[in-house]
Amino acid sequence: MDTLQTLKTRLMGLKSDLVSRQSQLKDLQSDLKDIENNPDQYADIDPQYDDFLDEIYSEACEALPVCITGSKLIREFDPVMYRSGFSDFIDQFDYSSLDVYTDKESEIEDLESEISDLESEIEDLENEIDELLADDE
Repeated sequence: MDTLQTLKTRLMGLKSDLVSRQSQLKDLQSDLKDIENNPDQYADIDPQYDDFLDEIYSEACEALPVCITGSKLIREFDPVMYRSGFSDFIDQFDYSSLDVYTDKESEIEDLESEISDLESEIEDLENEIDELLADDE
């Protein structure tokens, strides 16, 4: 009976670990969604957007009598267009290129593997307990 009690105690510990890992997984998945929905809070995207505008409008700006970049021209003379374009740029932003995003993905993969291992271990332990109980009858 000591063996049975030891197995039951171990089973309770594994189930507790499983619940904890599942909670961590849920939090990481939530973090990932937040990065997808708000990449500008995790990376300095403004310079990338400015570079994008500068590249698109480089020829047009070179024709001007003053030296000004496309991003600066649009930001100063049409801030609504700038913000609207920035919003569209963020919507198309490849957040998977962010280190924080790939780190979270890696953590999720590791946790999913740990959860799978725990579930298998729990199943094996439950089967072992069932066999011990059946032998006692």
